[in-house]
Amino acid sequence: MPQDHWWALRQHKGLSARQKWLWGAGAVLLIAVLVLAIALAGGSSARRGCFTANLPGAMGAETVHQCGAEARQTCSTVRQSPRYPPVVVALIRDACRAGGLKTPAWPRG
Repeated sequence: MPQDHWWALRQHKGLSARQKWLWGAGAVLLIAVLVLAIALAGGSSARRGCFTANLPGAMGAETVHQCGAEARQTCSTVRQSPRYPPVVVALIRDACRAGGLKTPAWPRG
């Protein structure tokens, strides 16, 4: 090995045009993936006429998302349904209210 080999290795020659282009393309791709992930993850918020509720189930939590006529039907009849235990009724009621859907009058308690 030449005597000044270590010095030659320590000298920084900078990035070539190809390396700069690849780093730039990688950064743009990373930003695009992050923006897409954030956009897709943010879709669970309640909008008017819709509700999303995380309900306890036999195998863990279950996410229910409904919009339109189906959501209005569920919100207006959830209290009368024998299918739902009281904790689930309260979760659906709160989700309906967050989505701007009308729920029947509830007794104070």
